[in-house]
Amino acid sequence: CGTSGSAGGPPPPPPPAPPPPPASPPLPSPLPVEAPASSFPASSFSLSVGGDARRQRALDSLDIDAVEEAVRSSFANIFGGSAPPSTWRMRLEDRGGREVRVAVLQAEGGPTAEEVTAAARDPAFLAGVEAELGVEVSFNEPPVTTMVAWAALPQPPLPPPPPPPPTDAAASPGGGSSTDAALVAGAAG
Repeated sequence: CGTSGSAGGPPPPPPPAPPPPPASPPLPSPLPVEAPASSFPASSFSLSVGGDARRQRALDSLDIDAVEEAVRSSFANIFGGSAPPSTWRMRLEDRGGREVRVAVLQAEGGPTAEEVTAAARDPAFLAGVEAELGVEVSFNEPPVTTMVAWAALPQPPLPPPPPPPPTDAAASPGGGSSTDAALVAGAAG
């Protein structure tokens, strides 16, 4: 009966312990949640739509689309054809209580935010919105020029790539290129 190992000697040392795991890098600090993607100049104001309490009851709900159309139409009457408000970027927010916050982003090639603010301060602006909606409209907050956070503006779509130029094979009868035909003709002659 044989035994393996040495008799009477000290036991073998235990295997070395595995190295400790590397320290994990510190977690990055969280980004601020309210950091805007981009800020742009805009005209901003708040409208009260519907007048007194009797009219508020007569109007079941506030139609944001109708308010936006009335605002665009009123600006169109003030600016004329020089800057069609139909192309302006606008954000409307129903704040409850028949109040609507309006932000009109400065349009590239259109009026500046300051010009839009001045137009909104013109009494003809509120008169135009009232005429479109058929109800009393007033400012809860007067028009001001400010910077607003806005998602990145979409880039215009890229034009489609031009069609590929015709290949030499398609340009000459018989399928070969004109250069190939000249070489063959020269070799035969």
